[in-house]
Amino acid sequence: MTSSSDRSGFTLVEVLVALALSTLLLLLLAQLWTGVEKRSADITDRLVWQLQARVAGIRLKHDLRSACAVGGGSAGVPSLLLEADGGRLVMLARTGSPADVELVAWEISGARLMRRRGDAATVTGPLPSGGWHFIDHKTMLEPVEEAARFRYYSEDRELVAPLSPDGLLLADRVQLEAVRRGAVGPARQVLLCSAGLGR
Repeated sequence: MTSSSDRSGFTLVEVLVALALSTLLLLLLAQLWTGVEKRSADITDRLVWQLQARVAGIRLKHDLRSACAVGGGSAGVPSLLLEADGGRLVMLARTGSPADVELVAWEISGARLMRRRGDAATVTGPLPSGGWHFIDHKTMLEPVEEAARFRYYSEDRELVAPLSPDGLLLADRVQLEAVRRGAVGPARQVLLCSAGLGR
């Protein structure tokens, strides 16, 4: 017969302790992995927003600098902006040669900064306030805070939006300030874009 002291192996208590420690270690590793994945996703989201903001800013500046005058302003004087308020601006912009013009609108819609494009030929006679026809709608930046807005300036003096017909004539610069939704503290991201109209 063999005595109990000659047996090799683990006791039930040792196996249970090892199992409990292994489970605890796996739970800690899972939490660590989840934290790393969440942080990685947050960094990726911030980088994507930053790149989208850069592209949106470049495109908005291009559109503003390409703005061209149309008839229908106050006393028959052409205006570079067709419509302008805190959440939307509409203009005609040159696309190549001076004869190539398209209807362009930038709008803060919900949590998105949108660029809409339409046929300039639809703009005839008295300009319809809000009745523009757009054929292309692109989300340029999201998510943005509801407080994002356009500001309009005439010789460094801010004009009160929405702009009156005279204000549309006076505006010579547009500024957009948009903040990434949900970003606080050092992670707060801001798109600040400003450009002169038609220059």
